[in-house]
Amino acid sequence: MAPSRRGSCSASRDWEARVQALTAKLPPADDARDKLLAERRAAYAAAPGKADAGKLIYAKQCAVCHRIGSEGALIGPQLDGIGQRGLDRLCEDILDPNRNVDRAFRSTLLVLKDGEVTSGLFRREEGELVVLAESTGKEISVAKKDIAERRESETSLMPENFGDLMTPAEFADLMAFLLSNSASAKR
Repeated sequence: MAPSRRGSCSASRDWEARVQALTAKLPPADDARDKLLAERRAAYAAAPGKADAGKLIYAKQCAVCHRIGSEGALIGPQLDGIGQRGLDRLCEDILDPNRNVDRAFRSTLLVLKDGEVTSGLFRREEGELVVLAESTGKEISVAKKDIAERRESETSLMPENFGDLMTPAEFADLMAFLLSNSASAKR
């Protein structure tokens, strides 16, 4: 009988360097943000919010960039069916928007030749212009000839301070509204 190979591993010799390269751009652990996520999930579990009140919060805080159905703007992702993501993922998406940023929604940073810096979500190029969308939803145009450097950020255009802008009760209401918007929900 051949000797057992259980427990042995044939990892490549450079595995540590490969792991370091793959994780180099990940954001550092943020204990305070993780605590906020846990607190908001627990608060929602204890007292789920009211979807009607959450719809008003969505209109005020989110619709400037996001659309559900025919309401809101199309700066950030379209949110039809967002409720399918579940509470944990929605909390993370809102309270820690830079944790898992889809490449299509990463900020673009422009360093201009005069030293000014501007950033936003890349929308399009129009001839000699680069068009970005600011977090307010407003589009800005920058002449290509004025750009010294252009780079993609690892961060989202979405503000990181929604935990500060909403009380736990308001956040629970927003979660109730978003969770009620699944692909099968009637609008």
